[in-house]
Amino acid sequence: MPREFSRSTRVSQSIKRAMASIVSDWVRENKIGMASVTAADVSPDMKRSRVYVSIYDCDDKAAAITALNLQAGRFRHALSGQVRLRNIPALEIILDESIERGDSMSRTLESLRPEEQDD
Repeated sequence: MPREFSRSTRVSQSIKRAMASIVSDWVRENKIGMASVTAADVSPDMKRSRVYVSIYDCDDKAAAITALNLQAGRFRHALSGQVRLRNIPALEIILDESIERGDSMSRTLESLRPEEQDD
């Protein structure tokens, strides 16, 4: 019977779930704002992982992502306790702006909608 998902997909989902709590706790402790892990991708050789994070209520998101990347070693160590892998991939944290872009598009489309006329 074939497997439903590839190994890299299962590992990506495991990393995403574990990193969600790790990043959220760290952001809360450092009073940066709010953060949400939106996705995680693992390289085919399972040595690197990109973790996509959305940050809310923060003025300087680039500085927040830089601070998160500086903590990548700490996050990797915490990840090793939650995910069962022989080798934990190196982490790269990337700002995910897709939610903000979608919200901006929705507001733009809403402003283009003609006003309802009452007769």
